[in-house]
Amino acid sequence: MERDALERAILCACLIDSAVAPQLVADKVLTRQMFSVRQHEALWRGLCAMVREERQIDPLTVTAYFREHGVSRHIGDGVLVGTLLDEVPVSPPLIGYARGWVESLSRLVLSIEDKTQHDQRTQ
Repeated sequence: MERDALERAILCACLIDSAVAPQLVADKVLTRQMFSVRQHEALWRGLCAMVREERQIDPLTVTAYFREHGVSRHIGDGVLVGTLLDEVPVSPPLIGYARGWVESLSRLVLSIEDKTQHDQRTQ
């Protein structure tokens, strides 16, 4: 999977299965810096805030949360949530898939960082 697809799959899992976001936050493996798409990063930050506030996470409450906080433009006024739902890769429970996708994204980000550091050293 490509980076964008991994990000979308992780976020989709969070929206579809209410257990995924709290577990990924608790795992402390996925960081906002791992997201390459600004809308994805904004959605992840919002999901993390909702987990800290112990709010229910589903497509409607996430969209409402962003509107309530006046930042729905960061997720395309809900369009991102809708497009993610159109891409549901598997059916719940999704935590096992999500953890695998996070591991893949983490490896991809590390390889990009390693390549960047290598390129900087060789210049």
